Amino acid sequence: MRLPPKALLHTLLALAPFNCPAALTAPPTSRAPQAPAPTAVEEPTKPPVAPVALGLDGVPSPVSRRARDANTAALKAHRAGRFEESARGFEEAVGLSPGYALARFNLACARARLGQLDAAATELAPLLERDPSEFEPRFLEDEDLAALRDAPQGAALRERLHDVDAAARTAAARGLPAVMWRAGAHWAPDVLRAGVYLHAERRFVPLVPALPGAQSAFASPALGTGVAVKLAINDCKFDFCPRIEGVDVKVWKLDDARAMAPFHYQSSFMVLGAKVALGPAGARVELYDPAVGTDILAFSISGSGVSRARPGGSQGPARAVIDVDERGAALRASAEGFRVRGHVLVTPDGLRPIDLAAAHSGRDHAISVSPDGRAAVVASTRDRCECIKFEGPVFDYVVSTVDLATRKATRIAAGEGTAAAAFDPEGSLYVQLGDSLRRWTGVDGEPVMRGVLLVPPEEAPSNCCGL
Repeated sequence: MRLPPKALLHTLLALAPFNCPAALTAPPTSRAPQAPAPTAVEEPTKPPVAPVALGLDGVPSPVSRRARDANTAALKAHRAGRFEESARGFEEAVGLSPGYALARFNLACARARLGQLDAAATELAPLLERDPSEFEPRFLEDEDLAALRDAPQGAALRERLHDVDAAARTAAARGLPAVMWRAGAHWAPDVLRAGVYLHAERRFVPLVPALPGAQSAFASPALGTGVAVKLAINDCKFDFCPRIEGVDVKVWKLDDARAMAPFHYQSSFMVLGAKVALGPAGARVELYDPAVGTDILAFSISGSGVSRARPGGSQGPARAVIDVDERGAALRASAEGFRVRGHVLVTPDGLRPIDLAAAHSGRDHAISVSPDGRAAVVASTRDRCECIKFEGPVFDYVVSTVDLATRKATRIAAGEGTAAAAFDPEGSLYVQLGDSLRRWTGVDGEPVMRGVLLVPPEEAPSNCCGL
């Protein structure tokens, strides 16, 4: 049956596809206007967070004398309130020595005083990532940066510090306790920082602030504390050359960069070295001063202050001991229950002692055990004064690894100088011979980042025979 033309038109329109062109559709005349379909609101995309460039990729370059002079002059202007002048001076210092971190921080302070908050934040940001233990407390407390802290730029820096602190905690948990060191003049290293070394990334992460002029430092994530030791050394007095006249010790909790009560001891005659035992609650300092008697003087450093202690006592579990004198520093880290008796290693399991090389006898020992408890390493060092063939101290060492399951020891190194050895949390063995540290993977080992050591190396003075 054929449909009338009008009915055919309505049928075709009813059968038309839903996406047909609007020109073929008659506009509605009797319906109310329809509201447009709601459009989905697109959330603003946050910029990706850059990974934290934590720590240092090498020993900072030496700061030139001109840069130091420029920084010193700028500091005088800054303290006098001449901030434009100080900013120019700090900028000159940074230009002369781009790795001069302290001058860069000072430049940020000057920028903040001038209201140049973007520029101040730009200078501070890399410092907070490379060395948070040194510059985070300064950022949070320095009066020069008050305006920056209260501004959006400061809020962004504080937000970034959450990522930095998290990265630092991760690094502390998996890194090798070590120091970054560069030799200096007049008994003190030019660079000395305590922290952890990340071998895969070839980066060193400082965990405690610097103590200028310190001879030794160490940070122990396992104990949660770090220490730096500084000696006041006089080159020559009477027949003692050199001579220690004072000892300064600073101890930090690793989760709080503010130091505990500082320890200072000043002798009227001389101090024959200092021994610092680091523990989870602080540190114990022992020293010998002939001017006050024959007994060892002992002091305890904790969060509540400094107090006298009983000689031979303990500061809780002290698994890291630093011996410091005018010759340098030595690390005496002993795993709990392990000790060397003669030339055998006594273990806490009560089993038969393990024979070591005879050369281990009569020395000072440092014993480290791998995280899985299957291996140990014994580094034994000795120093003596040679006054017949030549005048001065002689240091020698012997290092052995021990398979605790088979009860067998293997001597891996021996020679003149000093040595130290330790395992990292992942079980890799590191051995320091003199001023060289290697990851021990075979006969010679794999070199680590230049300037990273387990402990500052001992260096001999010109005279130890009193002549």
